[in-house]
Amino acid sequence: MKSFIQSWQLWTREWRQPSFRLLWIALFIAVVTVASITAFTSRLGAVFDAGAARFLGGDQVVESSKTMPASWLEVAHEKQLQTAMTLEFPSMLNAGGQMQLVSIKAVDEGYPLKGEVNIVRSRTDIAALADDEIQVKRVGPSQGEVWIAPRLFKLLGLKIGDMVSIGRAQLKIGALLYKEPDPNFSLMNVAPRVMMHYADVAATGVVQPGSRLRYRLLLAGDAARLTDFNQAIEPEMTASQRIVAAREGRPAVSNAVQRAERYLLLGGVLGVLLAAVALTITAQFYAQQQKDTVALLKTLGFKTGQMLRRFAVFLGISAATAIIAGLFAGWLAERWAAWAMRDLLPPLSGNLPVTWIWLPVVTLAIVLLAFAWPIFLGLAKEPPMIILRRGAANQEMQRLLGFSPRRLGFAALGFGVLLWIYSGEPVIVISVLAGLAGMIVLASGLMRLWLKVSPPGATLVPGALRSGAEQLKRRPWATVPHILALGSAWSLLLTLFLIRTELIDNWQAQIPEDAPNHFLVNIAPYEVEAIGSLLKSGGVESAPLYPMVRGRLTEINDVPVKKAVSKEEEIGALNRELNLTWMDNLPADNRILEGRWWNEEDAGESGSAALPGVSVESRLAERLGLVVGDKLAFTIGSQPLTAQVQSIRSVQWDSLKPNFYMAFHPGALDGLAATYITSAYIPKQQSDLVNDINRQFPTVSVLELDQFVVKVREIIRQVTLAIEALLILIFAAALLVVASLLAREVPVRRAETALYRALGAHRKVVVGAVWGEFALIGGMAGILGLIVAELVAGFLQHRLFEMPFSPHWGLWITVPIISALSTALYAYWRLLSVLKAPPHGTLQSGFVE
Repeated sequence: MKSFIQSWQLWTREWRQPSFRLLWIALFIAVVTVASITAFTSRLGAVFDAGAARFLGGDQVVESSKTMPASWLEVAHEKQLQTAMTLEFPSMLNAGGQMQLVSIKAVDEGYPLKGEVNIVRSRTDIAALADDEIQVKRVGPSQGEVWIAPRLFKLLGLKIGDMVSIGRAQLKIGALLYKEPDPNFSLMNVAPRVMMHYADVAATGVVQPGSRLRYRLLLAGDAARLTDFNQAIEPEMTASQRIVAAREGRPAVSNAVQRAERYLLLGGVLGVLLAAVALTITAQFYAQQQKDTVALLKTLGFKTGQMLRRFAVFLGISAATAIIAGLFAGWLAERWAAWAMRDLLPPLSGNLPVTWIWLPVVTLAIVLLAFAWPIFLGLAKEPPMIILRRGAANQEMQRLLGFSPRRLGFAALGFGVLLWIYSGEPVIVISVLAGLAGMIVLASGLMRLWLKVSPPGATLVPGALRSGAEQLKRRPWATVPHILALGSAWSLLLTLFLIRTELIDNWQAQIPEDAPNHFLVNIAPYEVEAIGSLLKSGGVESAPLYPMVRGRLTEINDVPVKKAVSKEEEIGALNRELNLTWMDNLPADNRILEGRWWNEEDAGESGSAALPGVSVESRLAERLGLVVGDKLAFTIGSQPLTAQVQSIRSVQWDSLKPNFYMAFHPGALDGLAATYITSAYIPKQQSDLVNDINRQFPTVSVLELDQFVVKVREIIRQVTLAIEALLILIFAAALLVVASLLAREVPVRRAETALYRALGAHRKVVVGAVWGEFALIGGMAGILGLIVAELVAGFLQHRLFEMPFSPHWGLWITVPIISALSTALYAYWRLLSVLKAPPHGTLQSGFVE
């Protein structure tokens, strides 16, 4: 106890030193950054999961084309999971003698487990629907009742309360089905939706052997119980059954959430690295201030071990107090973020995860050991005469500022461990470490080049910049750490900003305001021109009409496909017929990755002597091990077809436009029966156009995606807000790094400023020198950080986020200017009191703040 009291008294005495307070603030920043980001991202992760679950109707769904064993329900109840059952099938709806193909969805009393059903009982026209007319239900229709899609009311002249027939059952229209939590985006269910009670299915008599059915067992519960349930039923599952997790339910949703999670993960990593940079700067500052004290104590007989224990006590108490204060501040920051976005995001409920406590503690321990302790270790081991000797200033400066190979190795190891803990992604670890290593090499090279450049002429640059350049030349290697620290802050912040910009732009392009909300399928060749004219006359722009032929891939390079592909690979495309097409032009949202697209030479070559070309979607090509030049065999009906892979292309599946795994050279599928498909944006005000299509083209099926688009936009909006909030947190951490760096320079600059003033330098000259020097440091750091950010962001976007990358030329002007002005302005603000004070007062104070 006595030892602890003495240690605390020693620590409180050290607290009076500005350099030690900065060291503690850096530790506090590290804990706050990690705690706030961990808390916020975990809460947002729960929001994403909840949104995806609402989109699916539950936390997990088991899909089957036949009745599921009753034992599965028993297992689910044993695992204390909530359950609901749905059945989807096509059938004919009879309304007063009028027949219409509809998509039936039968639901039991438990539906929906997540989300709600929106219905309208007051009207059948939704064009001028008011919000207060929409009823929110957490149950489906009662027995003997159906809820039907808005389109059916106009199409069949129905009203609420009318009786309709499905098979042998007479059912009453109870409401207009406005929105369901799990809209089905499937080209097999393109008819208008009718929702009924599960118990009424038997009375209809329409479900017979051979019927096209889709059973769905909805489950809700915690992840551990769901995992136990999956392990229990998987041995009994057949090829026609599959388990779908909430995030796997829709590509547009799962892709957005997956990319957002990776971004939040990357943000946490970069936030930790910024905290590590801030700690390195302040530890160096404090170590410099302790040189004389260490030398004096060692001359009085202190051993190296005693010095290390002294530093360990300082750092231990500092870490403990920083953890307590940082966790509290991080919790407050997370609560504030939740309050600030209360109207935009669902409530962030639930307890914080255990990682919220241990992750900041582990992070702080690694940061201290890798970035701060080596500095104090080197200082404690130095003989006092070497520390006090002022001769070898450059070597001493390099040692104290961390340029020794040993300290760089500790820092690299610390960075790598932190990156691995936070990401688990080798891509992030390698790319960020390579970027930071390249920045060190580049900064050193630039400084060597700077030393060889002649001083700028008076007519070429303003006097302030010329004075600043001369200052940098007088102590070049003391400037490198400044540039590296500011450059690191800029590179990490810009990396996050560049990826954020590309992500949001990608999402906005994916689901714009006029995104297609209707698919038209089963269009006969003779109907193509008429459909196009009808859409054009209605003022509707549509995607091109693509031909579609059903075929199965059978061989790869003359080897049966089942043998050519590894048995460990489960590829759904091999277990069913594919939609094959041909096209002249590459769609705008497709991109050639390997090979080339068709051209006139290819058209001349694609005769009987040459195999027709085919373009393969990149992910399928990767899983099948395909390369350009491979030979593929297909069976289309009873007719064989052989083609050669001419290109591999990326496909944006979440673009809500027709896309295909296989696209053939024009003419390759001539003579085969084909139907056409297209997508279009039809505004709510023109909903009658859909009924016109049904009346004029009864064989054309229309798939309505209105609810799907709304759900996707909701998820993407939440994800975008999360990204914006994280960027603000990282920006605050970057500002603190800059403040720590410049605060470290204040005592030195105070002394220099006072000395120049005492020697007769005019105040404008001193101010100009400060502005010039720090503007050059800021400008160089901005350029350096932008170079690293462009390279790292480009690599991560390609490998981690699967997005194309293009340079951001506009930032090459704005970032260096902003960096130069902000650095110089902050330095001027910090030195303003010195510039106004008489120089003798500063000199008499011993340059201590």
